Amino acid sequence: MQPSLPGIRGAGQVELRGSLQPSLRAEAGAAYSPANHLLLTGMGSWRPQGSLSGSGLFRARLAEAGVGTYWPAGPYWTLVALGGYGWGQAARQVNNGDILFNYRTDYFSRYTTQFGQFGALCRKDPVTIGLGYRLTQVRFRELRSSEYLLPLDNQLRHEPFFSVRFDVGAEPNADRWQAEIGGGLSLAQHGRGSTGGPYDPVRSQVDLNRGSAWLVSAGVVFRPIRRRERGAP
Repeated sequence: MQPSLPGIRGAGQVELRGSLQPSLRAEAGAAYSPANHLLLTGMGSWRPQGSLSGSGLFRARLAEAGVGTYWPAGPYWTLVALGGYGWGQAARQVNNGDILFNYRTDYFSRYTTQFGQFGALCRKDPVTIGLGYRLTQVRFRELRSSEYLLPLDNQLRHEPFFSVRFDVGAEPNADRWQAEIGGGLSLAQHGRGSTGGPYDPVRSQVDLNRGSAWLVSAGVVFRPIRRRERGAP
């Protein structure tokens, strides 16, 4: 899941967000503030089965729910902190070998996540810039390949991220609709589950789930309810 920071600054505000990554992973989410400084979020991610840079097939599903807080800091800045829980599964087919001795390995994983994140948003019409950091604990409940039942692996993922939003709505509510570009980096810190030496075939398959990845997306943000927040210019 690509982290994001909701641009909510007052009770009763709602934010809907959708985005697409170059890998064709689609994400949709919502954020709502039922009371001042209280933030509720939900997010879903889905990638249909398709080729992954020519190396094989990959599909994934993930859902998250979170609760947190936000604090406007003057007319331009908003501080956000959030924590939550997620559930996901992924299946992958990887082509191994070369053109003469090619074979395929199937992988399947089922996992849960616990995450905490914090960040800040700065808005200066018509642009909103966000910077944040997320720490995610991934716990694999099932991890196997077509060749081995792999040892369950827990890992931490460090994920710095950013977003840039541009108002595209009509006045006087220009920020009701926004275009968003997001990016970040997901770095894996290995936990228990290591096995064997560098040439051990089981370890090489476990390590497939431990790679780092760049996170890039483009999407839209919609606010169906827009109440004027305290401290707004």
